[in-house]
Amino acid sequence: MSPELADLVDRLAETGTVAELSLHGADLIGADLSSATFDRIDFSYARLRNAHFSDCVFLDCRFDHGELEAIRLDTCRFDRGSFDRSRWLRARLNGCVFRDISANGIELRGARIDQSQWFNGDLRQSVLREADIERSFFAGTTFEQADLQASKLRQVGFDGIDLRGADLVGASLDQVALFDCDLSGKVLRGLRMPRTQFVRTRLAGIDLSGADLTQCNFQGADLRGARLEAAAAAYANYSGADLSDAHCQSAYFANSLWLEARLDRADLSGTDLESASMMRASAVGTRFSHARLKQADLSYADCSQADFAGASFAATRVHRASLPRGAWRRQPGVVFQDADLYAAESWSERRDALYE
Repeated sequence: MSPELADLVDRLAETGTVAELSLHGADLIGADLSSATFDRIDFSYARLRNAHFSDCVFLDCRFDHGELEAIRLDTCRFDRGSFDRSRWLRARLNGCVFRDISANGIELRGARIDQSQWFNGDLRQSVLREADIERSFFAGTTFEQADLQASKLRQVGFDGIDLRGADLVGASLDQVALFDCDLSGKVLRGLRMPRTQFVRTRLAGIDLSGADLTQCNFQGADLRGARLEAAAAAYANYSGADLSDAHCQSAYFANSLWLEARLDRADLSGTDLESASMMRASAVGTRFSHARLKQADLSYADCSQADFAGASFAATRVHRASLPRGAWRRQPGVVFQDADLYAAESWSERRDALYE
């Protein structure tokens, strides 16, 4: 045991609290400390490899340029303080809470972060490459120029995060929830992100071509001009989303929802829209050429000026839809009048009459 660690253990033995102590450059390798409170401690440049802190509280502590490789933190709390340019390679952070922490340039390469929360932090230029982040939450945290290449995010929440400057190449997102975030203009080709929620998230101009978007929720999202060519998006929800001028050629949209979505001038050529529900969608000038529309529902949709050249139909419902002029009446497999919808309309009219 180093002299610095022995002195720290002695101090903690008395009250469990250490305050206003400089451990600048100290050797704390392999330290095992639990249930302690560290108040205004300077750990900058300290060596904390393989250290273990459990149920600890850190108040206004500094870890700048510290060496924290393979450190383990269990249910610790960090209020204020800084980790700027510190190295946390292969660290294990379980059940930790970070508030108002500056971690500019922190290196968390290969770290495992589980059930942890970051509030109002600064993770600019941080390195989270190949990190495994699960069941964690980030709110009001800056990720400008953060490196998340090849990271794995599962059941992670982001609230109010601007991710436009973050590097997500090769990352995988599973059951991630993005609230009021900004990913507009990002290039995320081929990214795997099934069951991800894009709640009030800005996605205009995003490139998701070839991405796995299975069961993703884009309800109400701004996807104007987005690129979704060859995306795998079965069971995805685009209800109320704006995909005007989007590029969706050859994408797989089977069993997807597009209720009241805007698809004006979008290109859905060669897409698979089997069993897709596009009721009341606006698809003015949309290209459906060579699309597969088996059992799709375009009832009440505005498809005026849309291009359906070469599209295939089978039990495709277009009840009261606005359709382009042409040979629609001769199209096999198109259901122009839906008996169930007529019955629903009749019931609605009778109900409204009762309240007049």
